Parts: sequence; C-alpha cells; structure tokens
Amino acid sequence: MAHAAEGERRVAEAGLGPVRYLATLLGAGDQDVQRWFILIVALLLDPAAVLLLLAAASARGRET
Repeated sequence: MAHAAEGERRVAEAGLGPVRYLATLLGAGDQDVQRWFILIVALLLDPAAVLLLLAAASARGRET
C-alpha cells in the first residue's frame, strides 16, 4: 500500500514539473501560476468553442 501511494505521489510531482519550472522562472508560487494558466486557457478556449458552435449551426442551417 505504501508503494502505491509513493508511486502516485511521484506521478503527481512529475505532472507539476512544468508548473514549478514556470513558477521559478517568474518568481511566483505554484498555485499562482496554476491559476493564471487555467484563466488563460479558459479565456482562449471558450471563445473558440463558441465560434465553433456558431459555425456548426450555420453550416447545419445551410444544409436543410
């Protein structure tokens, strides 16, 4: 059981590697970098998703 927990911890730490690198580079905390990354991704992807939905609806309207 302890080995499984240790393995999960290592996987989680490996996933945070890029975040920790960026935090060190910027001189900010891990949590701050994660919050900004999530905000940036949300701001970039949400408008793109809306545009894709509008394009799909427009294309569907032309087919019928």
